[in-house]
Amino acid sequence: MAIQGQLCSDNFGFSMGGTQNFMESGYGFNEFSFNLPQKQQQNFCFNNNGLVLNHNNHQSISSSQSIAAQIEKQRQEIDWFIHLQTKKLAKARKRTSELEDFMRRIEIESQTWQRMARENEAIVASLNNTIKQIRENQFFSNVVEDAESCCDDRGEREGETGENRGHEERENRGENSRKMVCKSCNYRNSCVVFLPCQHLCSCKSCLAFLGSCPVCGTLMKAAVEVLF
Repeated sequence: MAIQGQLCSDNFGFSMGGTQNFMESGYGFNEFSFNLPQKQQQNFCFNNNGLVLNHNNHQSISSSQSIAAQIEKQRQEIDWFIHLQTKKLAKARKRTSELEDFMRRIEIESQTWQRMARENEAIVASLNNTIKQIRENQFFSNVVEDAESCCDDRGEREGETGENRGHEERENRGENSRKMVCKSCNYRNSCVVFLPCQHLCSCKSCLAFLGSCPVCGTLMKAAVEVLF
């Protein structure tokens, strides 16, 4: 039996002592039998950690994309809001410019009306003076005619000097009458003053057919009837 056991030991190439040394060293069955499952477990844990990391990376990428989309949306909304405010501001500026132009036109028109009012006041004052002078001349002519009609007999007895004076007075009356006659029909007396030239040169009947002064040709802007 001892020989058989020895042969068996020899067949394996080591003795029992060698077996003990082999097992006591780090190269026995413990390394192959017990260390292998531990390495597999470590690898498995590493693989699990890798899966967890990959899953976390995917969630991080999705979250980053969502945040980027929200930021882009907010940026577009801000740009649109700025665009609307810019349009409103441009519209307000245009409206302000239109109002300023309108105010300038109103101011110019006001100055024009004030100037026209002053001119009209001056025309009215001049017209009043003209009418006053015409009335005085008309009154003087009537007085002279009345005086001559009352003194015809005495005038006949006067000498040549008196006759010459009467002749001159008649010529003056004739000239005044010619001045008062309508310059359009040369028949009726003038009773209309043309503006702005202030010429008393038309009767009321001819006024409807006249667009300018018969004396100077100035375009008629208005006409005033004078009552004697």
